[in-house]
Amino acid sequence: MSLRIGTRGSDLALAQAHTIQRRLTAAGHETSIVVIQTTGDLDLTKSFADLGPAGVFAVELRAALLAHTIDIAVHSAKDIPAQIPAGLILAATTERAAPHDRLLIRPAAHDPASHGLPIIHSARLGTAAARRTALVREIRPDLQLQSLRGNVPTRIAKLLAGEHDAILLAAAGLDRLSAAAALGECDPPDYGDLILHDLDPTTFTPAPGQGTIALETRRDDPALAAAASLDDPTAACCLAAERALLAAVEAGCHTPFGAWCRHSGPTLRMSAILERDGVLYRAATEGDDPKALAATLAHQLLAGDR
Repeated sequence: MSLRIGTRGSDLALAQAHTIQRRLTAAGHETSIVVIQTTGDLDLTKSFADLGPAGVFAVELRAALLAHTIDIAVHSAKDIPAQIPAGLILAATTERAAPHDRLLIRPAAHDPASHGLPIIHSARLGTAAARRTALVREIRPDLQLQSLRGNVPTRIAKLLAGEHDAILLAAAGLDRLSAAAALGECDPPDYGDLILHDLDPTTFTPAPGQGTIALETRRDDPALAAAASLDDPTAACCLAAERALLAAVEAGCHTPFGAWCRHSGPTLRMSAILERDGVLYRAATEGDDPKALAATLAHQLLAGDR
């Protein structure tokens, strides 16, 4: 089967798309990469909240699917809004990589003894995510939060240039860029003398879907079966729980919201955060049914339990 794989044009997005391309090619399919420019890539001066409705990295890819310009859209799962357009389906979720966030710190701003985050008092911390902003405000209200947009190499370059003292990025993206660089697909991340510190996802809750790649196709299309062959049931189960909670609390990219589901033996364990009216609420539960987990946490978060 000939498959057109749609992706954003950043190094990270292309690294993810090439990973999917290799696996589909190994399965005997003819493949090509189609780069789609998305709303989130067009304006790098605004925060995600100011760009408009949720899905600024997904809308154009979905439009290309519906227009039959591409056959499979490769998304970072955390970029996909809760609602799926009619005619489309999430066909596969790949194995989950690191779910946590990673703090990149200039040496002069590093303070291992500081509470919560190992950076000096009143440091300038760059991030564009509402979730990360809310978590940092709770953990370290002394920090100066600065808007940070651009692809991963651009963000790191801004840190190295001294525009920030530290920045927050997804560990999975950094790891995937390093893996792609080892294959000669892109330049490796230039960390210079930066200090890298991984944050504990049990307290610094990730975005729903963080660390996973999601494949979206048309619902009634031969590409669905090809994409579905790459599905990892364990990751798909956890993503289903996180996305069910995302839908239940009606959170968008402008909402400070995080959810992390993982297997603990035969049981699912999920924790979540939601900021409402300036208050950050936390909830956690465990069980066997992804939908039931989401319903329980939605009730706790919307009821104002802390």
